[in-house]
Amino acid sequence: MPYAVDVEVLSAPSAHTGDPQGFFDWMVDVHRATTCSEAVRTALRELFFSEEHSGSDGAPYGMALQILCARFGGALSNRAWYPISTSWFDKVGDVLDGLGIDLDPHHLAFSGSPISLPEIEDFPAIGHFTRAELEPVARAFAAADLSGIGDEELFESVTELRDWVHWCVDNDLDLVSFHY
Repeated sequence: MPYAVDVEVLSAPSAHTGDPQGFFDWMVDVHRATTCSEAVRTALRELFFSEEHSGSDGAPYGMALQILCARFGGALSNRAWYPISTSWFDKVGDVLDGLGIDLDPHHLAFSGSPISLPEIEDFPAIGHFTRAELEPVARAFAAADLSGIGDEELFESVTELRDWVHWCVDNDLDLVSFHY
């Protein structure tokens, strides 16, 4: 589940709203299915208001970070990336290597959160690329000929990944993704 978002905003989200408490209350209401757990609500409050983490289980913080990415960024299409197994990262990586594109797809889920969170032992797995990391990848994608990718599913995944990279670079945003 990829998001285009400015990671700097995620460091202090409440500073980017006119009415922090009102925005927080609205966010909890909009995401009530995810925030029905007290642990997720607490994690969301702490991340939103830049408070110290009171919990040691990172999973609620990962879920809260995804809410912040949705509210302060934009979800990108993931039709070619959901559902996938972790072996899919290897297959896409092999295609990218063959195209001369220096991007490890495992980074999408396993490079960690762009902001400090308690350790997540299970899910969600989080990955991110900064816009600076994406710029040379965007140039490599622009120069690559994707027409030789014979497998339709791999072609769709690589094309969608290319679109994420270009969207982030063109809009001066970072890429943060979650894998469940």
